[in-house]
Amino acid sequence: MGPAQDDLVEEQNERLAQELAGKVSRLKNLAFEIEHETKDQNKFLSGMVDDFDSSHSLLGTSMGRVKNILTMGSSNRKTMCYIGFLIFAFFIFIYYTSSFFSRK
Repeated sequence: MGPAQDDLVEEQNERLAQELAGKVSRLKNLAFEIEHETKDQNKFLSGMVDDFDSSHSLLGTSMGRVKNILTMGSSNRKTMCYIGFLIFAFFIFIYYTSSFFSRK
């Protein structure tokens, strides 16, 4: 090999090394972005776990109260029927209201 070929090979090696350094830099940036996104998602999921725990305890307490009301006697059953009817009527009202506004 002559000096011209050595220079050509050296230039190719330098060009390939620069391309490789660019690819490594892009991969490094991508890894940092993935790390940042993963940390954000972990924070979000942790918050969701806390929210679910609080809603679980709230629902458990509410269900306990409903069971107490149902087991107290016939006068409370009548009240529960009225409450159930009102809740049903409320949902029907919401349904018709939302369907009315969605048509406009």
